[in-house]
Amino acid sequence: MDQPDTKSCIQYKQILVPIDGSENSCRAIAAAVDMAELSQATISILYILTFSQQTPLQKQIHGDKVPHEVRSNPVAFAKSMLKDAGKLIPKHIRRRTYYEIGEPGIAITDFAQRNHYDVIVIGSRGLNFLSGIWQGSVSKYVTANAQCSVLIIK
Repeated sequence: MDQPDTKSCIQYKQILVPIDGSENSCRAIAAAVDMAELSQATISILYILTFSQQTPLQKQIHGDKVPHEVRSNPVAFAKSMLKDAGKLIPKHIRRRTYYEIGEPGIAITDFAQRNHYDVIVIGSRGLNFLSGIWQGSVSKYVTANAQCSVLIIK
């Protein structure tokens, strides 16, 4: 099979992939790997630590709907997620890992802007229309508010 003409492709050098452990975030990593191999880019994996916004703060403190490993040691949980995600990237591709604390959409777009990323590759949660209205969508927020290109992976 012929190699693609990389002269006609956009050359991204800094690719940000926010992850949440879902199948779609794994697909986003795979897409970022393909992009990185074409342009010799660096992939940065970002995990956002956040408590469930659907649960009142008092219940969050007592542990409702927040997994035990997140409650007991959130930083170790984030590092574990990043380590697992890093295994999906071939050794020859440069990678970095980061975690932030905050609301995912805002944290992702702020991080991308502060660090001058060329593109964000993000998995879609695949929300249906009604649940998307009620719950919102991180990928929609990122698409609407990022100052760089965004690729949503389904």
